Amino acid sequence: MNFDIDDHKKFLETEFTEDQHRLFNNPNYMTDRKKLNSNLIIHSVLRPLAIIITMFSFYLLFTGHNAPGGGFVAGLTSAACLVLIYVNFGSSIIRKKITFDFKYLIAIGLACTMILGLGSVFFGFPFLTQTFGEITFPFFGTVNFSTSLIFDIGIFLIVTGSCITIITSIGQSEGPEKWKS
Repeated sequence: MNFDIDDHKKFLETEFTEDQHRLFNNPNYMTDRKKLNSNLIIHSVLRPLAIIITMFSFYLLFTGHNAPGGGFVAGLTSAACLVLIYVNFGSSIIRKKITFDFKYLIAIGLACTMILGLGSVFFGFPFLTQTFGEITFPFFGTVNFSTSLIFDIGIFLIVTGSCITIITSIGQSEGPEKWKS
């Protein structure tokens, strides 16, 4: 079966959304993809996969104080998701979209864990003593709360921030030409 130009135009007009037309008609779209040496299928699968990995890392974070998981494993999972995005889309695109410096996550996580530890000392308990309680929400009912969740969130921020900072600094380091001198 032979297709002529008119059939191709009809196909493009009927089968794609406006956003896809904008992407395909943008002359820089394909050159950017060729520069990245990346695959359109990987980019299509990466977006839902990143959402799933991020949701799983939050699941690990919030179940860690009662089950296997916790801040460290959730931080590594979150960092792996961000590294996957970083590798597939390239550092220049990521730096344009995410302007946040991940070193601040390390500081926020350290502050979170230190305040929690010193808070227990302030109330006369040993350092990092955890407490338990219940919080009642109008629609959710009673939710059990533990200060170990705050500690896990601090560890999550420290691990995510440090892993992403290390990976991005390795990716932005000078090449072998700099090492020769």
